Parts: sequence; structure tokens; C-alpha cells
Amino acid sequence: MLRAFRGICLICFCIVGVAAIAAILLAAFPKLPEATACHSTGAMPSFICEDGWARRSIDTFLNLPINFVYAPLFVFVPSPFDSRTRFIIFDMILILALTYPFLLLLARKFRTFALGCVLPIAVIVAAFYGAFKVGEYKSEMAFVPADLEVSGILYSNEQNWGSVLLPLPGDNETGIFMYGMPDAIADRIAREGLSFFYRSENVGRRVDMQRTHSEWHETPMGKTISDYLNQYGFGIDVESAVEALIDDALSKPGSFYSYGRLGVVIVIPGVERVIFAYAG
Repeated sequence: MLRAFRGICLICFCIVGVAAIAAILLAAFPKLPEATACHSTGAMPSFICEDGWARRSIDTFLNLPINFVYAPLFVFVPSPFDSRTRFIIFDMILILALTYPFLLLLARKFRTFALGCVLPIAVIVAAFYGAFKVGEYKSEMAFVPADLEVSGILYSNEQNWGSVLLPLPGDNETGIFMYGMPDAIADRIAREGLSFFYRSENVGRRVDMQRTHSEWHETPMGKTISDYLNQYGFGIDVESAVEALIDDALSKPGSFYSYGRLGVVIVIPGVERVIFAYAG
């Protein structure tokens, strides 16, 4: 009987451990929900991902820290949130998890602890981290129109001024990315100018938020990249060489820019570079 109880406590301890890892990942990588196609919803901060068992597993993982934070607060008081049953379950998990270290000290089964909990948590964290990094990279590559065929991220700098533990949509954030662009695309843009961006075959390749880049202009832009990034008072320091390259392009003809829903895309065919910057 004691062995079975210890096993249940171990499982609960592992769940709390996974929740702690989720909280750390959310704090370290504010764009984790966005990269995994999840969004915040409801009166209580929580995440909902796209349909499918894989996505549902991700939102369960992301919501673990929130459930453990709110469960002790709302289980015994009136709240506008959903049934208290869920909170009671998470409170029980938390209590059993806190019981496990004491049982462990009594039994001195540290090897059981390492193999039974730490190893599975490490595997889960590694899998989620790998999936997140792949999703993050794809998301960052999709910031700019697909017809530009960017080849990779050469420079990036982002900063979030949201809550430390759990950054959510609506937080102030600023960022900039610089991408490489193929010679052939840069040459076409240099020859065709603005007409390149309005070609039907190019417009048709754009997906999701890329479609909001529908109106294009030729430089000069009338502002520096620092002016844009600091427009709401949340500017960031950009590497001096990158800032100089962008400002030079924005100050004279020959480059092109478009404001979209998420940020601005700046195309610099003369040096085969594409810039995506956002501030909000």
C-alpha cells in the first residue's frame, strides 16, 4: 500500500516538475505559444492550440503552470472561472508532489527518483525544446513574403517587456531580423522595381500575415530604423553595422518597404538583404 502511494506521489512530483519546466520555457521564450500555433483566451489566462492530439498535448503542457498557480487561489473562494473540480485535482497533485520528497528521504531511494522522474522530465523537455526551436525558426522565416525566398536569418534581436513568468499577447515587444536574399531575386527586384511586388504570381505565394504586405513603396522612407523601433518608447540596441546598413538604404532610392499587420519589411536588393522589424 505504501509502495503504491509512493508511486502516485512520484507521478504527481513529475507533473509538477514538467509544469516548472513549462514556466521556465515560457519565461525564457515569450514566443513559444505563437511558434506552436497557440493563443491566449478566456477570463483566466490560458492557451488553446489548433486541433489535433499533438497540438492539444502542447496546450496541456503550456497550461500546467497556470493551473498550479490558480488552483490554490480559487478552489475555496467564488470565482468566475470554470468548475472547481479541475482546481481541486491540481491542488491534490500539488500536495502529493510535495509529499514525495519526504517519502524519498525516508526511503532513501535516490536512484528511483533519478530514473523514475528526472530522466523522463529531461526527455520531455528536450522533445518540447526541439519542437519549439523548429517552430520558432519556421515562424521567423515566415515573417517576410514568400516570394522574396529568403535563405536564412543572419541577425536577430528581440526584447519583451511583459510579465516575467508568463509573457502574454498584448505585452510590449520589439524586434528586428535580417535575412539573406538570393542573387536572382535581388537582381529581379533591382530591374523591375515596385512592379515585382505586385506581380500576381508573387502575391499568390504570400500566406497568412504576409498578405498584409500589399502596399509597397520605394525609399527614402523618411525615418531611421531606430525611429521605427522606438516609436512606442520600447526601442532596442541594434548592432551598429546592421543599423548603418539599414539607415543607408532607407535614406536613398533603390530599396523598398511595406508595412504589414505585424511589422515592416524592408527589401535592400543592392546588398541582397531583407529586414523585418516590429514594435508594439
